[in-house]
Amino acid sequence: MNAPLEILLMICLIALAFITVQTQKLRRSAIYLGAFSLICSFTYLTYNAPDVAIAEAVIGCTLSTILLLIALKKYHVITIFYVETELGESAAVKKERKVFTTSFEHFMMEKGFEPQMIPTHIEENPLGHNDCFNLLIEHTQEEIIIYSSGIRYLEPEIKEYLESHKPEHLDVSFFMLAEQSGDDNEEQ
Repeated sequence: MNAPLEILLMICLIALAFITVQTQKLRRSAIYLGAFSLICSFTYLTYNAPDVAIAEAVIGCTLSTILLLIALKKYHVITIFYVETELGESAAVKKERKVFTTSFEHFMMEKGFEPQMIPTHIEENPLGHNDCFNLLIEHTQEEIIIYSSGIRYLEPEIKEYLESHKPEHLDVSFFMLAEQSGDDNEEQ
């Protein structure tokens, strides 16, 4: 085997193994594990083991990654839309928002959930489609408005966290959106 190629593959495997273990978000860790498995299959191929390479690519890279991602999507992922209303804001406001979103993500991870933060703008506000998110956070200069859909059991803990960790100059409002029944979803 070519020595530089062997060194490159080993460095990639070590780096991906380290990143997979150190990543705090489970979905990213599953994706890195799939990439690790893919590099392993290339390594087996370079060592003239095509049957092992195919098995690793099919089972390790494809099936395992898909099953992990489906399991994480089904049980632990919370989708959070973060609405940014003012586009021409100061660096201090941007830093305040970054600190807030980071601390809120850590809070959700401590509760055992995988927060999926999706930044958006007010023109794209998905309030009418509350089945596509669990939380919608609208952060303006005066207040933080939280719309919750489908995670009623977390409402008291989220309210308590927001009251204790919000910036002093902001008010916090929390609204529970009405959950749509299955019949309503089919009609839309």
